[in-house]
This record gives sequence, C-alpha cells and structure tokens, in this order.
Amino acid sequence: MLIRIISSIVALPILIALILIGGLPLRIAVLLVSMIGLREFYKAFSKQTKVIHYVGYLFSLFYLLFMSEIINQSNLFNIFVSLFMVTITAVIVICHKDN
Repeated sequence: MLIRIISSIVALPILIALILIGGLPLRIAVLLVSMIGLREFYKAFSKQTKVIHYVGYLFSLFYLLFMSEIINQSNLFNIFVSLFMVTITAVIVICHKDN
C-alpha cells in the first residue's frame, strides 16, 4: 500500500506536467501507459505470449500514433476499423487450436 501511495505522489506532478505540455510528450506517455495496460490485460488471461497479442500491440501503436489523423478523417477511421476486424478474424482462424 505504501508503494502505491509513494508512486502516486511521484506520478501526479508528472501527469499534470504532461497534460499541460500536451503534444508529443503526452502522446508518448499515453502510448506507454496503454501498452503496459494491454500487457497486463493479456497476462491476466494467458500465461504465454500469443500471436494475437502482437497484433493487438501493433494496432494499438498504429492507432495511438495516428489518432488525430484517423479521427479527423472518418473514412480512414472506418477503413482502419475494418482492417483491424479482418486481421483479428484471420489471426484467430489461423492460430486456433482445437482442444
């Protein structure tokens, strides 16, 4: 519990500074936090790393790097989502193991 309190005391000024600065430093911080969260999410459901995890990391990276461009052009956003769904479906079909 003490470690969480100390880390929050250290992280809060950094978070406030990143929000005030904005731009690229904020994007990089969001990217790092989201990758850590995605890794923790995958670890909660599977002990071993699978191909689908790397696909999730790749598309998260792609989305976070090009977020403003994707959202500002809705047609590209729709293409991105469609490509993501097709890729996920293909990976699931290819990597599926029957028990």
